[in-house]
Amino acid sequence: MHVYVCIYVCIRIYVCTYIHTYVYVCIYCVLISPIRMYIRMYSFIGETRVLEITDEELAETEMDGFDHSARSIWCGNVADEYLVQVTEKSMRLVSSSMKALVNEWSPPDGERISVVAGNARQILLAVGKITLVYLRVDNGEVIEVARVEIGHEIACLNVCPLGAASATGEAALAAVGDWNKSVTLFRLPSLEKLAVEDLGGEVIPRSLLLVMCVCVVCGVWCMCVCVRACVLSERVCVVRV
Repeated sequence: MHVYVCIYVCIRIYVCTYIHTYVYVCIYCVLISPIRMYIRMYSFIGETRVLEITDEELAETEMDGFDHSARSIWCGNVADEYLVQVTEKSMRLVSSSMKALVNEWSPPDGERISVVAGNARQILLAVGKITLVYLRVDNGEVIEVARVEIGHEIACLNVCPLGAASATGEAALAAVGDWNKSVTLFRLPSLEKLAVEDLGGEVIPRSLLLVMCVCVVCGVWCMCVCVRACVLSERVCVVRV
């Protein structure tokens, strides 16, 4: 399988939205079962707010199991009708039917979580800036499978299932962008390093996307890592790994 790294440069465009100087806002949408109700979670600097539709109106509500006093780095639905909230201090697994905390995982020694990516069963975390931690959600349990130090501060992550793995909802590969201006591919679940690509110049990865594509010339399927980057100079490049 061929692997490509495509770098899409966005000048002065950042992943999250900043309002004025002090307010940091991210919006996450999750599905509540069994009534299949969608709620929106708004993450601010020092709190998380939950909005739901009641009587055809959007109103703020409290949801047991979630830490409303902390900023949410990542929220989403996972397998077996659970919800996940990740803050700087922990990953919280919440039952969508009971609306209650089921399990919680926290980094050792008071370390902080800085970056998160996830899918139906896999959660990838940057802990203490340079440590990559792979967690798995299974039957209401949060299991730490592997961890590795990558040597540079982690900027962004992706753990999107591709190819045959997409049928099971679990990824076989993880992509990690760092502030050393490079992208690294890891094999899951072992976190074995497979490839490292130096982006060069002043390209700083801020978000990643894994996609499968086919060569129009030879018909060979390959995996692409698309990098959304912030740069100090105007530049676009495509690199083959």
